[in-house]
Amino acid sequence: MPGRSAAIILIFIIHTLAYTIDDSFDVQDSCTPDQRKLLNQFVTETLELIDTAVVGIQNFKIGKDDDKIMEQNLLMYFKAVKSQANRNPNIVQTLMRQVKEFLEGTRKAFGGGKARLYCSSKMWHQKQPGDVVQDASGQPIPDKTVRDLYGRLLKVVKGKQQYAYWSDDYKTYELGDDTQLEFYCDDQDFLAVTDTADDIRPVYMIMCPSSFSLAPGNNFPRTAALGDTRPRKGQILNELQTRSLTFFHEVIHVVRSSQATTRGGQKDLEYYGCPDIMEFAQEDQVGSRKNPDNYVFFALSYWYWQNRKYRDDNSADLAADDEPGVKYNFVDCSANEVAVPN
Repeated sequence: MPGRSAAIILIFIIHTLAYTIDDSFDVQDSCTPDQRKLLNQFVTETLELIDTAVVGIQNFKIGKDDDKIMEQNLLMYFKAVKSQANRNPNIVQTLMRQVKEFLEGTRKAFGGGKARLYCSSKMWHQKQPGDVVQDASGQPIPDKTVRDLYGRLLKVVKGKQQYAYWSDDYKTYELGDDTQLEFYCDDQDFLAVTDTADDIRPVYMIMCPSSFSLAPGNNFPRTAALGDTRPRKGQILNELQTRSLTFFHEVIHVVRSSQATTRGGQKDLEYYGCPDIMEFAQEDQVGSRKNPDNYVFFALSYWYWQNRKYRDDNSADLAADDEPGVKYNFVDCSANEVAVPN
């Protein structure tokens, strides 16, 4: 059919274009050549996830494909249905397209321009209360200390001492405890962070060294590349997350701002992974449209359904287009096997 052919050609053209991390980010010297290669891989995988999801939503909206899996995914991850009264599918599709435009270099980061990308949190430097204050040009201000500048803000909050941190790159101070800012990446459970505060321009994203590792992240293993692992029946989707999902998550913050993507309705926080994000969607439909992990795992779930048909012999081999096989959907966060005739 002409319509389907046009869609297939469009996807082919998209995937023949090679976008790199430099199209969207000003990558800093803290990123090694090997990390840059992985960042390019993360860009490619994120765009592939987005392309699959965006085309799937569009086909679902216009009734081109009777895709019950897309309908179930939208319902479970965003409590979204196809009706004039519910615009959730459009909202999901719009954010995905905005992230795609940013990674292709045609959309600016929140606040304008390119975002900076660091592979270390050491661009922040912890200052002691007695240290001399620096001005907006980085020059010391005689006879004025950090204690004079922040006074009572340098206090213990929830059992943690607050410090002032200075950045030579941004010529500004931020407050945090001794696990934040300069020391953020020291904790192996911390993978990445994005700062879009009003006094930070351009905005920045940090991909900690642990985010490039195959070691478990947030208590779940990570795969080396998108789709390189065959799901097991009943396996939770978290266990199939590729390293690029952390990157995808943070880019949503970069595009929309941390402030706009961390407030779930009245809850000033984020939800991570399955099944928490699904439970969140059922409790707070508006909040789920702002929460990055809802988009990330929605895209991964649908990508597996659209792009992986395995042979029915339990091997990792993919089935040919004209032979029967097995597909997996994750509409309840765990892998459900579906026999596909051809």
